[in-house]
Amino acid sequence: QFASSRRHGRAATTLHGPLCELHIVAMQSARGVLCVAQSLRHVVSPPCASMAFARWAPISNVAFPLSAALQPDAPAIPRVLSVWEQARGFAANTTEAAPELESKQGGRRKRKESFRMTQASVPVERVTVGPIDTFKPVAVLPEEQGTRRNIEAVVRDMGGKEVGTVLLKGDVFDVPIRADLVHEVVVWQLACRRQGTHRTKSRAEVKRTGRKPHNQKGTGRARQGDLKGPHHSGGGHAHARRNRDYSFKMNKKVQRLALCATLSARLAEGSLLVIDRLEVEEPRTKWVAGQLRRMTDTSSAAGGKPPELPRTLVVGEYEDEAEFAKFVRGSNNLQEVEACQQSDLNVYSILHRRKLVITRDALISLQERLTAPIVRIRSY
Repeated sequence: QFASSRRHGRAATTLHGPLCELHIVAMQSARGVLCVAQSLRHVVSPPCASMAFARWAPISNVAFPLSAALQPDAPAIPRVLSVWEQARGFAANTTEAAPELESKQGGRRKRKESFRMTQASVPVERVTVGPIDTFKPVAVLPEEQGTRRNIEAVVRDMGGKEVGTVLLKGDVFDVPIRADLVHEVVVWQLACRRQGTHRTKSRAEVKRTGRKPHNQKGTGRARQGDLKGPHHSGGGHAHARRNRDYSFKMNKKVQRLALCATLSARLAEGSLLVIDRLEVEEPRTKWVAGQLRRMTDTSSAAGGKPPELPRTLVVGEYEDEAEFAKFVRGSNNLQEVEACQQSDLNVYSILHRRKLVITRDALISLQERLTAPIVRIRSY
């Protein structure tokens, strides 16, 4: 049972008569070796047991004998600890082996196997650029887009005055723009929004008489059994619609990557405005519209006309709940403006509006949420 388990890697056993010679092939972790060693004491007797631990095909001729650690006179705990230490030392010596390995499963093909038991994660140094104005239209995307650079963005107040800078993480705002993932997530969002409560009656459910309308022969007309068919007026539907759920599963990693790609696209095209905080003097439509026109105006108005109000998405944080409520109340009558909390930010809302306005606190919370480890809930 422990040899056929896939939890600790692939294993193959070979038993030869009373000697009970056991070979463990391609064990991928020292934890698996420890499990095998603990099970071996109960399955076979230590005096007649020998075990060989080796990596895959390129170094299959290198055998690591563990029979010395399975002597009957050795205590149980030191015996297992010695197996663990020897396996770690063997793995450290074989880490620099050739990465291209051959496997007989599915034909002879080359595979890449990484032996990561003793490898430590190396921190990646990010390049920081800026400060730059992220709300400046760009005609052509820069060549550096998608290199995961950390960017210092200019922060403005509600009046358009610079009040500081904020760091935009490259893992969120400078990832490659994957249009295919964005399309998949948009289709998934629109599918999940569908209610699916449609229902029509088939010919078996429609309430009509079941008598035969006329004789089978002699009338010159087509034969009919009843008047419930879809070709009759008042009959049922040929393929009646039923209640159904249109939603489908979308991986959290894909959702997060598509959201980061959308944010990176808004930053790269110069449609991202970072403000210090929402300061609403009065929750009125006229005041909110005028303030947004002044904040999002990137060119001088011609002929004295006020600048047009672009389609804007304003993202706030729960800490400014009172000010955010005032802004929502003042922007309810504006079709071009949509307001949401940072926890409700999604791909479709960003693509539906041309400009993205986000507060400093909401930006920091959004970056923490998108860079935190994904929590997977397992159902048994």
